[in-house]
Amino acid sequence: GAKGAAKAKAKSRAQSRLADEDVDLNGLEVGDVVDGIVVNKSPVGVFLDIGCGKDARLSISKKLGRRLMRGDRIEGLLIEELEHDPPRIAVGVEDPE
Repeated sequence: GAKGAAKAKAKSRAQSRLADEDVDLNGLEVGDVVDGIVVNKSPVGVFLDIGCGKDARLSISKKLGRRLMRGDRIEGLLIEELEHDPPRIAVGVEDPE
């Protein structure tokens, strides 16, 4: 149920590297171009550190995602989505190749 999901969410939030207070999305806007480093790959997608304290999810095909490795630097990422509460960022590549 919803209670279990909320509990799991609270737990994962407590375990996350940085508390939400350390996330600084100010100064970021949809349409901004940023660079990022691959920090995590999961079934949900590829996550990048773009330097704001909250990892951004990269919107690319699974096929392209498989070619990326942790530590890869990706330049010219476009911020596609930005949520402040809870902090969530989605970025995409202008040119997927």
